Amino acid sequence: VTQFHSRQYNGPMVRLRLWKFCLPTEGTPSHKFFTNRGQISLSEIKENDWVRITLPKCEVAPPELDPRLAGLYIAEGSLCHSNRSHTLALTFNKHEHGYIHESSIKLWRHFQIRPRLVHQGPVTRVETSRQLVYDFFLARFGKGAAGKSLPLGLYGWSSEHKLDFLRAWVDGDGYKKQARLGTASLALALQGFILSASIGMRPSLFVRKVPDGNIGGRVIRANHPCWSLAFEHNEDREQLGCELKALNGPPHQQKSHDNFMRFE
Repeated sequence: VTQFHSRQYNGPMVRLRLWKFCLPTEGTPSHKFFTNRGQISLSEIKENDWVRITLPKCEVAPPELDPRLAGLYIAEGSLCHSNRSHTLALTFNKHEHGYIHESSIKLWRHFQIRPRLVHQGPVTRVETSRQLVYDFFLARFGKGAAGKSLPLGLYGWSSEHKLDFLRAWVDGDGYKKQARLGTASLALALQGFILSASIGMRPSLFVRKVPDGNIGGRVIRANHPCWSLAFEHNEDREQLGCELKALNGPPHQQKSHDNFMRFE
């Protein structure tokens, strides 16, 4: 966004709900949208129209952090600041040896810092208290369940690097049988939606309230609504390493093309 403009308006508003996209779209009747029928006013959009997704434009650049480490941080990372330390922690179930080893190795390779493993009940935390690591992740990805976001530069990564990032995010915060990603951050869910769409995937976005959960004896507090990215097409599921969906009956009448979503 480079500019904001405001004006007085007391007329009607048009409100649309997108197909398999939980956030409504609202605007003045004359507001223009790019659709499969060209650029048309919001009031002229019909039920079976498709709207083009706007994707960020940024310079192509190699990732400054291993994409899988970035994805694991988004899924399982936390930052803790006290007067005495600045701590990064990646928290896994104690049986998730592969992710524990992978994140430890990648932290060592990138920062030349050997993290410590902290075993506590059913979980193992991969930790480092070096402030430069804390500052690096805070500046690029933020912290907290509802406060994380993706840096703009990530959209300039190659498709394979973006896919590596998404795979790690699914490994940490996903439900592979349902091919879904869950997050407490609406901003992060929208960014994940756009990121996956930018490499040709066809995600859906839902929101739901969830009760507290229990993973391996660890209580997961549900203080926020859960924003869920769902990947319903088998091609997308296969790329993310998720369980394939059984195809019963004819495929959906609407095929994906370019970066379009159908209106409900």
